[in-house]
Formats: sequence, C-alpha cells, structure tokens
Amino acid sequence: MSIPLVSIVGRPNVGKSTIFNRVIKKRKAIVDRTHGVTRDRNTVETDWNGFEFLLTDTGGYIPDTEKEIEKEVKEQVEISINESDVILFAVDVKTGLTGLDSEIAKLLIKSGKKVIPVVNKVDNENTEILADEFYGLGLGELAKISALNGRNIGDLLDRITESHSFKKVISEEEDIEKEVKVAIIGKQNVGKSSYVNAVLGSKKMIVTEIPGTTRDSVDSVLKYKNKIIRVIDTAGLKKLKKIKENVEYYSSIRTFESIDRSDISVVMVDALEGITNNDLKIIDYCVKKLKGVLLVYNKWDIIEKKEGKYSSLEKETYFKLKSMDFIPMITISILKNIRVFNVLDMCIEIFKERIKKVNIKHLNEVLKNALEKSPPPSFSGKKVDIKFGTQVSTSPPIFLLFVNILKGIKIQYERYLKREIRNNFGFKGVPIVIKFRKK
Repeated sequence: MSIPLVSIVGRPNVGKSTIFNRVIKKRKAIVDRTHGVTRDRNTVETDWNGFEFLLTDTGGYIPDTEKEIEKEVKEQVEISINESDVILFAVDVKTGLTGLDSEIAKLLIKSGKKVIPVVNKVDNENTEILADEFYGLGLGELAKISALNGRNIGDLLDRITESHSFKKVISEEEDIEKEVKVAIIGKQNVGKSSYVNAVLGSKKMIVTEIPGTTRDSVDSVLKYKNKIIRVIDTAGLKKLKKIKENVEYYSSIRTFESIDRSDISVVMVDALEGITNNDLKIIDYCVKKLKGVLLVYNKWDIIEKKEGKYSSLEKETYFKLKSMDFIPMITISILKNIRVFNVLDMCIEIFKERIKKVNIKHLNEVLKNALEKSPPPSFSGKKVDIKFGTQVSTSPPIFLLFVNILKGIKIQYERYLKREIRNNFGFKGVPIVIKFRKK
C-alpha cells in the first residue's frame, strides 16, 4: 500500500511552513514573514508513533489573481489537494476568519477529502476562545495549535494518523539498495525545475520565465533502471553581494546544504551563456565537499543550430576547469527532450565510481610505476620514497600513502599521483583524496 499523503494548505502567511517544520522536526522549509515565500510543493517522508506518511508544504493560495507566479502557485495547491489523503487547512487566529479562508474552505469541502481545520498561533488558553469563530467554516472539530512553540502538535498528529489509510510500519530485514541523492545546482533560469519536471513526467515544480522562482530546495524520489534516485531541485544561485532579500540569502544557504547532503551535484549551465566564474565557484564548492560532479549544458538545440560544434565548447570548458578536468560534461535540451535521461545514466555511473574500491595489489603496482616514471624530487639531499598505499574509504575515495619523508611530497607531485590513479582506475566525476603518513 502506498504511503498516505498529507498536505498543508491555506492563504499566504498563516504559518504553513512553520507547521511543516514542526511536524518533520527540522527547519527544512524557509520560514519568513514575506508574502509568498513557499512556491513549489515541498514533500518529505515523516512518521508519528510508527505511522509513516508524506507531508507536503504548499504555497499561499490566492483564488483570483492576475499575477503569473500566483497563478502557478494556485495550480500547485490544487494538484496537491487532488493527490492528498488528508488536508491540513491552516488559518491564523491572530488575523481571524477572512473571506479568503471561507473561499478555500468551500474548495476543500467540494474536494471530498478528509480535512482537518488547523487554527495556528493559539499560544495560550485566552486565544483558544478566539479560535472558535473558525467553526463557521463548516469543517468540523478544530485543531488549535501553536506551530512556533509546539502546543498541541501531538494531538494534531494523532488526528492525522487515525484514518484507516495509515498503517503501522512493519520493520523487516531487507537488503535495500542505497538511494542516489542528486542535487540540481546552477544559476537562476538555466532550466533546473524544467529538468526535474521532465524526468518526473509531471509538473511538480513551478516553471516560469521569472528568475528565482524556486526559493526552497525540493526533493522528489523516482525509480530509474532499478535505482532509487532522490532528485533535489534547488534555488538559483547568484553572487552573494547581489543577494538583497533575506529570503534569497536563506535560499542560497539551503542550496549549499543540498549540495552537502547529496552524493552527486549536477551543475546546470546555460549553453548560450557558457560556463562563467560563478559556475566555476559552484563547481569548486562541490569538489571541496568531495561530491560527485556532472556538468550539464542546457539549451544545446539552439547552439547546435547556430554553430554545430561540440569540440570548441569542450575545449573551452576544460581550459576553465583546469585541475577539475575529471568532471564529465554533457549537452542536453530539455525543450526538445534531447539526452535528458542521459543525465541520470551518468549520475548512476558517477555514483558507482564514488563507491568503487580498488585492488590494493594493483594500486601499489600503479604507485611503483609512477615512482619509476617520475620520482619526487629529493628533500635535503635524501631520496623521497612511497613505501606502500591503500584505500581507506569510499564515498568519497580516500587513499593513504606511507612515505619516508612527509615534507618531501609537494602539491604538484600529489596532483601527479592523482592523475596516475585516475588513469588506471577511473573515478570519473569524483574527487579523490590522498593522505600521507610517515613510514
């Protein structure tokens, strides 16, 4: 049986994201007083007393609007309502019952779904009396809570999971293959959300021509070629000095957090613009965090028509990447559906490289040949020698080499050893680490 889906809906600024964060026990959704912060649907798997369910945070619902972004938010909320098993209808006791609350209530009654009216910001017994006016919505028993301080959250979760569709999770010994976490990273308006929509086969993210539409990092899980892939769509990154809003700042922080928890970062670049210094800084961050990295050029259909050349782009890319030339690149067109799923194929390949364990005997043969071909310079008149090497870790791959003189191994020679290891064992798209110990 599929995991039940619970969605939080309501007008803007009633505390939906605060409720979401409180239930999942993490500060995952961005919480800010600015109207319209949550735009895309944000879904996380969570549990309560052994009952598992999916919880979705949605944008503020505005029925009648001419603004493009608010129309998109409205569409996302309506999709979420249709998909849900239980709907938490959030209202604000401090602002009281509004006409917009009444309109949303009519929509929810019409949906025929199980609806729990959640009166938020009920911080004490005095405000509980004020909450009673929301019985006028005609949705039954009110859940009077304060998401900010956690008041009555347990009672709300009990009501959510009392439905027949919620079943206790049975713990079983299963050999579950590790999921591949893929973060889609890049500047604004390069096609990140469009890419996620394309691979999911549904319009889950909001896609418009307005830069900066995705403000939060959003997870989606799919099964592809017997692999479980968690695709993390992130907010478009811009230079920190250009970030003016608090929300944009926290969106950027959340994007870097998404890189930190990913296995592979797909850095998406606009092929019309080419790779920029900002893109290189993003890639450099991913490499320093020892994540698998794939460089994806979108909108290739336009470039191909104009120039028809791949080699010049490849040459320019690897000239700029310099020592990060182990990162593979691929050209795609989301609009024309060109090589869209090849990105996932390459992510799986990079993931396999990241968990690869090399043969120790073969590794030491490679190190011996590297020393014979190009030995390190002597140090204080003494010969520098590598006695033995072993791989001590995967994800990322870390190698420990025992040397007679630690100070004798310079950064240039370390880079040379990394190239020799790559030439023999691959590790495409994966940063590798070499540590040295005195023997």
